Amino acid sequence: MIPMKLNTAKKRVTKLSPMKVMRLAKASKELEDMDFDQMRSLTPAERASWGRARRGPGRPRKAAVDRAARVLVTIAPTLLAEADGYARRQGISRAELIARGIVAVLAKGRGNRKTD
Repeated sequence: MIPMKLNTAKKRVTKLSPMKVMRLAKASKELEDMDFDQMRSLTPAERASWGRARRGPGRPRKAAVDRAARVLVTIAPTLLAEADGYARRQGISRAELIARGIVAVLAKGRGNRKTD
């Protein structure tokens, strides 16, 4: 009997070729000799290590000065719409526009400081 495989995307049954069946048998042969009675659960340290390995390297960590902080602010809807329109025309994000505004205000404040 030729094994069948259900193709769920097209809802039809296709026949597996004998070559695929032979490859499957060859690939699963080593599992037949495996002794599952000697298997054990992972320790918490092994589980953490396995999780890190499975996730991969991920995004590189940033220095503390390069990290961004999330800030919740309340802005009038009309001002926000005007700011979004300006940012869009300038080709920058809303966050970039707000950051530039803060930098400009701080720079202006530094220039107006009186030294005692």
